[in-house]
Amino acid sequence: MDVILTMLASHIAGFALDKLDAKSVQQLTRNLAALGGKEPALTLEGEALTLLDPTVDFFQLLGALNRLYTGKNTNLTLDLPTSVALPGPECSWLHIRSGRGNITILPSGMTCPEPSARPPRRCSSSFPSAHYHMTPELATYFARRIWGHQELREGQYAIIERIFSRRNCLGIMPTGAGKSLCFQLAAQLLPGVTLVVSPLVSLMRDQYTNLVQDGISGVEYIDSAKTGQEKRLIFNQLHNGQLKLLYISPERLQIDSFQQELKRAMQTCPVSLLTIDEAHCISEWGHDFRPAYLRLRHFATTIGSPPICALTATASQTVREDIIRLLGLSDEDVITPQTLDRPEISFQVLTIDGDSRQAVAEALEEQIPSILQKPDLAAVHKQGAGVVFAPYANPQGENTRAFGTVSIAEYLTEKQLTCRIYHSRLGDETRRRVQDDFKSDKFPLLVSTKGYGMGIDKANIDYIIHACAPPSLEAYYQEAGRAGRDREHAHSLIITRPRLQKCIDQSSHTPDELLPSCHNGWRCTITGAPKCDYGIQAGMLANDYPANAEISQRFQEYLKNLEQYAQGEAEFTYLSPARRSAEDLRYLHHLHELGAVADFRVLEYRHAGKKQFNLLLAVALSSPESLHNHWFLTNKVVERIRLHKQQKLNMLDSVHAYIKTSSCRRSFLMDYFGDPVGYTRCNFCDIDGIDLSSARSDAMLSRTQLLESLEQMLKENDPQVIPRCLEAIPADQEASVRIRAMRILEEQPDNTVAALLAGLYSLGEEQLLASGLRYLWQGLEAVSPQETLTEAVLTEAVHRSPAAAERLICRRANRLPPSVLRRLAGCLQPPARYTDLHLIVGVGQLEQVSAMIKREVG
Repeated sequence: MDVILTMLASHIAGFALDKLDAKSVQQLTRNLAALGGKEPALTLEGEALTLLDPTVDFFQLLGALNRLYTGKNTNLTLDLPTSVALPGPECSWLHIRSGRGNITILPSGMTCPEPSARPPRRCSSSFPSAHYHMTPELATYFARRIWGHQELREGQYAIIERIFSRRNCLGIMPTGAGKSLCFQLAAQLLPGVTLVVSPLVSLMRDQYTNLVQDGISGVEYIDSAKTGQEKRLIFNQLHNGQLKLLYISPERLQIDSFQQELKRAMQTCPVSLLTIDEAHCISEWGHDFRPAYLRLRHFATTIGSPPICALTATASQTVREDIIRLLGLSDEDVITPQTLDRPEISFQVLTIDGDSRQAVAEALEEQIPSILQKPDLAAVHKQGAGVVFAPYANPQGENTRAFGTVSIAEYLTEKQLTCRIYHSRLGDETRRRVQDDFKSDKFPLLVSTKGYGMGIDKANIDYIIHACAPPSLEAYYQEAGRAGRDREHAHSLIITRPRLQKCIDQSSHTPDELLPSCHNGWRCTITGAPKCDYGIQAGMLANDYPANAEISQRFQEYLKNLEQYAQGEAEFTYLSPARRSAEDLRYLHHLHELGAVADFRVLEYRHAGKKQFNLLLAVALSSPESLHNHWFLTNKVVERIRLHKQQKLNMLDSVHAYIKTSSCRRSFLMDYFGDPVGYTRCNFCDIDGIDLSSARSDAMLSRTQLLESLEQMLKENDPQVIPRCLEAIPADQEASVRIRAMRILEEQPDNTVAALLAGLYSLGEEQLLASGLRYLWQGLEAVSPQETLTEAVLTEAVHRSPAAAERLICRRANRLPPSVLRRLAGCLQPPARYTDLHLIVGVGQLEQVSAMIKREVG
């Protein structure tokens, strides 16, 4: 009976071979081999017939594939006078019943031909038009069978369903929600190959390693560490249809010769899906912009425009719109979760004024074990691990060395804490070894720059420590999300040396200046000590975005060089040296956006030293004269870069506000991301107290209506709504509105409504005074021609913070009509307390009297 069943099973497997890809055929073959093993396929005890696991597994897989590819169920008829028992759950796509006589197996409405004689491992060229029949039950079955997941997480099926419907999608899911499973599952079941664009080598290797460890073959990645021979082998595998999943960096896809080689290899095995991981990297307004992502839509057209699956953990409205526009998607392609909350992660901020390395060591030895309810760190590390993020790799300066991964790791090692380092300057082999050893739990603690964090999947990370405040909350939330992937309690801690109140007060006197006075030095201008975290990040910002005059000079020099390369032609090539290649690509992107450059691409990467490459670029101008108007192009580009600089500073202000908040940190984060569900208290952060028994037990407040109306006002950006808005927003929601407005200023630095709301609602917070006045200055600059609105805003500022309002009014006195100044001064009483403003008003009145006397005498 075993032999007959096996032969019939082998025969029926042929019905789908002309539809299945190589991976699925291999899987079926393995199952058939299991059927022919020593264990019988079924047992008969009394009147009950039991199919054993290998047999049931095979028929369930066969039935699932039949349902996916044809939409039809599979009937298995056992013609014996017995009842049938299964060791596992029944599936809706596989019906088993008993009869009498002999054993027959027949899928509904299908014949059982011999396997087709198509070439081995070749893909049908007609598959893009194929119709698939994916259901939640099928998706859950495949996820359980391949990876052992008992159920899908929120949002996963929505993405999977769009992929199998051959439609584009933009999936926005929180870190750790299982985005990668969506395209990895599709890669196993769709014909052809799935290409995955990934921004980091560590991310590619991590996913590759996970898949190989799960027993999945047909997976490869190409990075700069691969030799020429290794790359040729991968292309041969692709050409022969042996690959199902190929990871590549966006920079490699820019290379013209690589594209041509890829297209040749795909002639026999086309691309079924183009997955773009960390899709926020395509937007200039995202927290991790990568210029190479801008060419992905063009690349998609060169490989037959397969469906695109773009994935990211967080995306603001502006970034989302950029992704949609730059990838050719539509609003209906967007899939968002009900909430971005990670309820298993507790949040804490620890402010210090000493050595951050010592604070990290103390947190590891005392706070982390206590919060995770373990007796000591060794108990935490028995089954778990942690990551310490540092702002620098290995700086050698007197004032920065302590903030580098090497120095922190050395300090922890002296404290008998086992750890290793990871950053981009390490050699390829060293980075691979560190990543693999950490992944396989050979050491418990990694000290790293952000290069490790993006998308790494290690289930047992129990804590994340930031040794310095991060540059943005979006980056922070993504890095914190590395923890808790096993859905157990994990902890995120920021150790920070906050900005001094004296520094904030100084900046509040100059709201028209963006950066603090220490930005171009290495020490605090007030204490002479190493800079605080805000100063460190402001210094990095100043380095990335110099003063407008310097930007203007550099860009004009670039335009002159570009015209020399062009020599009057519309199309030309030139070699961009490694030291300025990133800047050149950004300038070309700006010129492309302005219409001066029609197209540009990378022809070749030429090695120029350790991890440095000169770029051979091909540029096509819109016309031979399109670069001639230097003044117009320079002003536009300088203004665009100024907005980017302002955006990054606004991001830094949001981090500072988060650090200094006295309200629930989770509520702050959910307000920041515009999450429609918030907390009165989460009881899972240092503000509320971390209580494991009551986390998420408090009533959750629905703020959908307020958020919707606020989002609409911010979108329309009509400053005339400000007075009505101030009347309508209840006092207990002002903090939420301020946080959301600050977030909008990260996306749209020139949004006047957001600037005025963020500014006014920051005035009552001493720690936010400098940024609040800067926002107000920006908003008032935009509405200065509107006297009534200007007066209304300044009057509101007077009511909220008289001293700060006086400071602001005095700096704008020469832009305000005398009548407005007098009315504002009337609100600031007594004159002896607000002498500066009353003196300005008094001098103005004396000047008016003097002018009248002169007219009378004349």
